[in-house]
Amino acid sequence: MFLQLAIGSLLMVASILIAGLAYWALEALLSRSRPWLMRDPHRPKLALVMTVTVLWVLGMVTIGVWLWAVTLRFLDVFITMEASVYFSLVAFTTLGFGDILLPQEWRLLAGLACLREQPEVDSNQTAAIGFCFGGLSVLDLARTGADIAAEM
Repeated sequence: MFLQLAIGSLLMVASILIAGLAYWALEALLSRSRPWLMRDPHRPKLALVMTVTVLWVLGMVTIGVWLWAVTLRFLDVFITMEASVYFSLVAFTTLGFGDILLPQEWRLLAGLACLREQPEVDSNQTAAIGFCFGGLSVLDLARTGADIAAEM
């Protein structure tokens, strides 16, 4: 599980750096265009700036999706690149259809791991309780064979 956490953390840092560089580049582009943008007419230029900004953010998110997809494919988490891209895109949009899932060993049990690291917790007596989506998560946790005393 440490390897998955480390790879996920590196990918998140890379995504944040890409976003930061993209925002910096957009700001530099708009700063250079300032004299032109300040001249009349303003409305078409405002529409252009908004359109460029939206497309810029879309491009930044697309780069993040592909970064994750290529990494997942490189690590043989998914058999095809199509499945890697599809999973990454669904995960990025937070839809989580559930029609394609990571293999069990790649599902991070971060909540359970964090709980067990707390000094006041007896890791031999942890249980999981959930309702609705939490119930589904508890069932998935039980299916992984996680070392928990009870599921409800």
